[in-house]
Amino acid sequence: MNVQLIALAVILLATGAAVTFLWWRKPQMKPPAPGERRAVNSIFQATFEHHPAGIGFMNAEGRWLGANARLVSELGYPRAELFATSLRLLTHPQDRKHESALVGELRSGKRQSYQITKRILRKSGEYGRYRVQMFRCTGEEASVLQCIVEPDDLSTTRLERVAHALQEVPDTAAILFDGAGTISGWNLGAERLFGFSETEIVGRPWATLQADHAAATSRLRLTAADEHGRTASETARIRKDGTEVNVSGTILSDIRLDEPNQYLEICRARESSTEIDEEADEVLEADAAIQEELARAAEREAELLKKIAALTAANSEFARKLGMLKSVVRKTVSARSRPAGPPPATASGIEEGLTESSVSEVSWTAGAGDAIYDTVRTVASESRSGTLLLNVGGVERRFIFRNGFLVACTSEDDEHAIGQLLVEAGTINHKQRRSALEAHKMTGVPMGSSLLEMGMITKQDLESVIRTKALRELADAAAPDRIQYAFVNRDLSPPGMVPIAIDMLAAMGMGGPSEANASLQPEAVEPTRTFVGRSGPRSRVYHDPECGTARRIPKKLRLTFDTAAEAEAQTFRRCERCLPGTGL
Repeated sequence: MNVQLIALAVILLATGAAVTFLWWRKPQMKPPAPGERRAVNSIFQATFEHHPAGIGFMNAEGRWLGANARLVSELGYPRAELFATSLRLLTHPQDRKHESALVGELRSGKRQSYQITKRILRKSGEYGRYRVQMFRCTGEEASVLQCIVEPDDLSTTRLERVAHALQEVPDTAAILFDGAGTISGWNLGAERLFGFSETEIVGRPWATLQADHAAATSRLRLTAADEHGRTASETARIRKDGTEVNVSGTILSDIRLDEPNQYLEICRARESSTEIDEEADEVLEADAAIQEELARAAEREAELLKKIAALTAANSEFARKLGMLKSVVRKTVSARSRPAGPPPATASGIEEGLTESSVSEVSWTAGAGDAIYDTVRTVASESRSGTLLLNVGGVERRFIFRNGFLVACTSEDDEHAIGQLLVEAGTINHKQRRSALEAHKMTGVPMGSSLLEMGMITKQDLESVIRTKALRELADAAAPDRIQYAFVNRDLSPPGMVPIAIDMLAAMGMGGPSEANASLQPEAVEPTRTFVGRSGPRSRVYHDPECGTARRIPKKLRLTFDTAAEAEAQTFRRCERCLPGTGL
């Protein structure tokens, strides 16, 4: 028993001595000096700040903790403004919705990173498309998220798309290089075949892989590829370790204007190159099919845009007409709902038939046709208000007066319709007349009011055409030997009528009834005075010959009128500057 205790004590003493010896022999790890720590931090800060990709750090809530110069430059925000927001708020709302699940998994620790292509709002107000990689960096106290933001360049070439499709293929080498021979693309298969990693070979010349005895042949193959778009490639190449490998494959060419040509070599070691051409053809055919589908989609989009533009224009025109009709209807309803005032007092001095107030029981007065001028002069000179009714050959005409001024003139004679007179004068065209006629039928608003509301004529145009219409109606009524007429002390003007006032004494002449009659007869002569107008629809105004505007009218466009009635009968209106007032 004592022997066993002594042996155990010896073992413990030996173990302690060994541990003490090993601890004494262990090299001591000294902490870095303060200067060394500052140097490391400076190197890290410089690398972070000048990294070619945009890098930023944020807390678990998404607030920025730091951003390098590339990220600030790419997004365009000053640092203070960028730090006041978050990457989530700068993300397009649709992309934000798709990314929310990934962000939740990153924050909870279910995933350590993810990559997404999304739209980010720049300072300029436009959304840019970026590839964003998010990483979860877990510290002792809180989680910090790191993001790498790089532009997603959609302007890739045909060969770049093919090279991208072969990027992860392990048994086929895909080498992308330009006309100067600089390698810009290197896939997994090329790395396994030649031994160079992507970082080692990108930027170096394609000749790095050429054996000396095959360099000239390779240049000839590039020329053949330029001529035919592709060429076969069977040659010896140099690996990273200096050994040669025989490869067989295809070189594709893409000729680009104002830029070096681009080439893509797809090859394998010769013993496994039988399927390279078939795969290259399949990739090119797939790319051609994609491009053809994109072209068809672009054509469909252009056609849809044309249809949308046509529908928009038609809808705009319909909305404009609908708005005008609504305005006309509102004015019509307002006019019809306005309470009528008391009938004006009856004046004396006119035939008994003119004093009837009930239209349904009008007592018509028969008389000679030219007597109508005396009646109109009496109504105008006595400032009467009411409606003068004419019945000539079964055709009814109405002249509405207010305080002696003509305010409306209606008839059942289509030849004297306001729309037709305006078309004859060149003020409107037939299409505008049809539009106004449709509005008139739908709303019951007078034709002249519809034209004025639609902006097709002015109030002066309307006054001029009503004056012309009234003179023609009077001339037609004065032609027969016997007519029927009556005057009622009631305003029978249709609702929605535009308020105008025409001095019929001035329109017919200031003389007595016989002079008023003579002013409307072609054979009668008004006191001689010449007026000047301009032919064509541009300006329907007549002037005094001494007016400056009249003197500037070219001789070939100059019209002369012997009387004011002659000018107004052709829908010309008086110049307010050289012919002010009603006296001519």
